[in-house]
Amino acid sequence: MMSKPFWFSIILLLFAAACAPSQPAADLPQETESIAAIAIEAESTEAATATTEAPPNLAIVPETLSQLSLLWNANFPGDVDNYSSCISIEQECPLATNISDYAFSPDGSTLALGICLGLRTEDRTDGDIDAWGCTGETAIVLYDSAMGDERGRLATAALPLALAFHPDGAILAAGLANSDIELWDLSNAELSATLTGDRRKTGYNRLAFVLDGSMLIANSGGVIGLELWDWRSADLLAMIERGFGFGVSPDGGSLATLNFGESFGDDADAIRVYDLTDLDSFSEFPIDLDQPIPTIFHFSPDGGMIAGRPAGFGAFHVNFWDIASTDLVASWDYDREFDQTGMDLELNSPGFTPEGYFLVTRFGELNTPEAQPEATGLEAALWQCGFALADVAADQIFYHSLPMPIEECEGPEYLYLLFGLGGSPQILSPDGRFIAAEDGWGSLRVWGIDASLPAVPPECSGDC
Repeated sequence: MMSKPFWFSIILLLFAAACAPSQPAADLPQETESIAAIAIEAESTEAATATTEAPPNLAIVPETLSQLSLLWNANFPGDVDNYSSCISIEQECPLATNISDYAFSPDGSTLALGICLGLRTEDRTDGDIDAWGCTGETAIVLYDSAMGDERGRLATAALPLALAFHPDGAILAAGLANSDIELWDLSNAELSATLTGDRRKTGYNRLAFVLDGSMLIANSGGVIGLELWDWRSADLLAMIERGFGFGVSPDGGSLATLNFGESFGDDADAIRVYDLTDLDSFSEFPIDLDQPIPTIFHFSPDGGMIAGRPAGFGAFHVNFWDIASTDLVASWDYDREFDQTGMDLELNSPGFTPEGYFLVTRFGELNTPEAQPEATGLEAALWQCGFALADVAADQIFYHSLPMPIEECEGPEYLYLLFGLGGSPQILSPDGRFIAAEDGWGSLRVWGIDASLPAVPPECSGDC
């Protein structure tokens, strides 16, 4: 049996210490003068690098994994040098990234990025002040997903902690650190409404519209409960008490959340899947309290399966349940394949692709001795790194891993391993064409299919 490499233990420690801060559509207008008119001028810390030609509209499927490539990146670093030694319950602490959240439009053409143009901070010394802050102005930057070209900026009233596009692509919701929700009309780049939230100074860390666009669901980072808004009338329709984290089904009819006991300190009771037309109707999925508790939920495209995983450091485990029977059908750890292949899985997943594959990252030291260079040591060894697509029901993982030194796996050209991220999620565009992830140090990466690369049939592990 192979033993875990020493680097992995070190990375787990670093990961745990990192600060944590996630449908047909209409395109954004091609003319962006109105957006530019209200745009905040970019600070010198921002840089975006993109290709010169837009890639074709190819979906990420097993047959195109060999063509999945880093397309562009945008950089908004924070205080990389000083944040790790700061304790936010004792003082205001700078963070290593000035990126707060990011989201794709329903058609995948636009990526919205929430940023601080000063220095992003965390301060938990006083319950009467906002925990998350920015020493300068804040904004939402709109990028072309394929090219990385900036389309415009929206000036927000406070740091945007959560972003969500309306299903028709015309409205962008921003959950702010001051517990308001701003609604931006992207046809004219104007703020159309503000929903005033609970003033318990926690901010919103997750937003989502239901499929028909009639309801906006909001989750606060510190208050245990989900809010269901009629965003057009600014009416709070309902609260799901003691719900933490959520996912919405593709048909918009169901909502999954983790249900806690009478207080946040109590053990979680179960995962609940609610009928959004009747909140008194729900099914429960028992959880194993000896495993990391899931707070992020993904429905399969056909609505038949739900995946649950923890956020941040606990993202080394994911469970899959059959929704109809509530049975646990699969349970994966990061070292699911390690004993057989020496490969690990990064399970900070953006969920299911439109074709029903569960997206993960697969990596490990190349265990073919004749393929390794003569030099020894961690830096000299070759690794296999790459994204992978899992067919959970068939117990198959399709992958195309590239041999490279470990520093290239983590480096700017590839950046498959995001160990600095401290909770920053991978996200997948709804059309299945792009992946975005932030590394926790202010560097946002966007991957997509490069048709100029050779199409190589994928390899397979599991029950193949």
